[in-house]
Amino acid sequence: MKIKIAMFLLIIVASGKAQWFTQNDTLSQSLGGIFLLNSQEGWVVGDKGIVYHLTSAGYHWEAEKGLPVSENFNDVSFVSAADGWCVGTNGSVYKRNQQGTWNQLNSPTALYLCGISTISGSNQNIHLLWISGFSRTILHSSNSGVVLNFQNSTIGSAYRDITFIDQNRGWIVGNSGVIIRTTNGGFSWSEQLSSGITVRLYGLYFANPDYGWAVGQSGTIIATTDGGSSWFSQSSPTTERLNAITGIDPLHLIAVGENGTVILTSNGGNTWIAESGFTSSFNDAAMIDTENYWIVGENGANYYSEGTIQFSEDSIASNERFEIGDTIVVSFETTFNSFVDIHYSLSGGNNWILVKEGLQAYPGSYNWIVPSTTSTDCRLRIRSTTKPQVETISEPFKIFKKSLNITAPMAGDTLIGGEIFTIRWQESNVTTVSLWLKINLTPDSVIIGDNVTASDEQYEWEVERVIQSNKCQIRIFETDGDGPGDISGPFTIAFDPDAPVIMVDVNSIEPIKGQDLLITATITDNNPTINHLLYRMGGDTTYRSQKLISSGVQNEYNATIQAREGDDFAINERGLEFFIRSKDTSPDSNIRVYYTDENPQYLPVILDSLHHEILSSTPGKDIYQMISIPYKLDDTQISAVLDDLGPYDPHKWRLWMWLTEDEDYGEFTKVKIGDFSQGRSFWLAAVKDKFYSGAGQSFKPDTFSIDLDQGWNQIGHPFAFTVLTEDIFNTSGSP
Repeated sequence: MKIKIAMFLLIIVASGKAQWFTQNDTLSQSLGGIFLLNSQEGWVVGDKGIVYHLTSAGYHWEAEKGLPVSENFNDVSFVSAADGWCVGTNGSVYKRNQQGTWNQLNSPTALYLCGISTISGSNQNIHLLWISGFSRTILHSSNSGVVLNFQNSTIGSAYRDITFIDQNRGWIVGNSGVIIRTTNGGFSWSEQLSSGITVRLYGLYFANPDYGWAVGQSGTIIATTDGGSSWFSQSSPTTERLNAITGIDPLHLIAVGENGTVILTSNGGNTWIAESGFTSSFNDAAMIDTENYWIVGENGANYYSEGTIQFSEDSIASNERFEIGDTIVVSFETTFNSFVDIHYSLSGGNNWILVKEGLQAYPGSYNWIVPSTTSTDCRLRIRSTTKPQVETISEPFKIFKKSLNITAPMAGDTLIGGEIFTIRWQESNVTTVSLWLKINLTPDSVIIGDNVTASDEQYEWEVERVIQSNKCQIRIFETDGDGPGDISGPFTIAFDPDAPVIMVDVNSIEPIKGQDLLITATITDNNPTINHLLYRMGGDTTYRSQKLISSGVQNEYNATIQAREGDDFAINERGLEFFIRSKDTSPDSNIRVYYTDENPQYLPVILDSLHHEILSSTPGKDIYQMISIPYKLDDTQISAVLDDLGPYDPHKWRLWMWLTEDEDYGEFTKVKIGDFSQGRSFWLAAVKDKFYSGAGQSFKPDTFSIDLDQGWNQIGHPFAFTVLTEDIFNTSGSP
């Protein structure tokens, strides 16, 4: 079975293809913030005192108690399931207790509070809080919010978002592109080096002490890789205001904003891809890992994404065919799915068979060996390992098996040399086949038929006239040599004892150019025969047929080939190739005995002289002439053939050859271009007007004078196919 690499791609990118689900479609109040504690639990806050506790991966929403409807909450943060805080309008700060009830904390301000960041303290019951708001408001607590104190900053105005990565290092963003930083827990704040941004910044996220991002008006995205000492802009796919940004590491981030804006990156923001299909404005986002993330916003909008798996435009084509044993390279990418399972179905998806379980989604490649069961409706499925509802299923494709089985001849059969025998086989999914004959069970074989249409399932074979053997075999295989094949059992090829006996005295035939040629054959047979002479000019590819007529002498038959002037099959200097075919006409026989066309008899032509007129020069043009050396030279070396021109001298003669692989001409002194053997031709320019080719075979063995025209002449060999003189000697303005 041949191994064929058949590749199709499963490309899954964050480009409007994520699978989004609304977990609570009963809400109408705007949602301002979300915090996920882990993959199973989180909280959402919003207008009119809304706080919901999310459990069971968000499938269950429970309204929390103790929050007045007069409050609109903008942000929420937790350090554990028992310790969480939310902030909102009118300086409101609320803390959740272990019973799930929220209690208001004493806030030293009534200003609008925008963001909150929390860090676990050294004592599990005492935690650190930082809160940002309008009018340069920064609140801090070192005792879980029991006491909230102002921290001083004189930079900017409204502080829109705040984040801390440990007890000392934190950042704030706000209006007019302001970014401030602390390295001592907020006891002092300093402005970062200019970000070059003057628009309002609404969202902030730091993955570690070095890598951070901020987003804001007009789709602004800026990033830092040195802890904020310098900031640079990233290309944004939107001009809508971005309200929040978050992530799980320096590569995987999500930002949300106005009018349904949701953008994702998996390379740290080098490229941001916009999701589509949303109309609500979004205020916050959260990610727990690459497989779970949420977005919340106006009018109760809340969506949970479980990642994407989809086929690309280059995916497996509908009804594409794969052979059993082929290797299909399944390449894919995925967002928010770390592991995938691969299945296939032989029944259009009714039943699935596991191929690979828990395959890492990166780098996203798997070599699948096509199974050994055929199917006309096979499917391939890629499914998230942890979220089986996230999957993609391929278009239907076919699995097939190639097969070839010889049905005739069978082992023990006897075939007669010269008989027409029908080789038969059965095939499946094979286009063309080659047929070979093996004799005496040796590795050597001779071709019978090539590129035969496999679906014909038969081939008319004229049985070889071989030395009698009972160890012959027919071998059949797919033409390209890599597919299935078969070989018959041993059979016998025998002679017909009553077959005609043919004799031709080739030495008695003396063909002369321009004269009729008489071919005489002695054919002895016990039954009446039909005899034909098949002949062609030397080098032609097809034979002509002429019936042999009895001469009146017993067993003697004649055929005359007439030499008519201008006839394209007249006897000429190329000589004659021929064989004789005799068909036994007895009722029970279909025997043909002949000199095979694979090894025909050859008659050279005796020539007194050989000369062609060359074309005369045309004023203003170079004349190029194809001249054939009309026989196989005894010495084909360039130096031997062109010795009349003297030693190589570019001022006296030059020889070039077209080099197919280089697509350029090469001069024989600079590149290896062979000699004057058959199949090669050269461009020759010489000061002398002729040279002598030297002696050769198949003709009267004297030298042959080749006349040269002005300019370039193409010197070749006798063609292996019929070429008329008028087709050779043409003038041209360029070589």
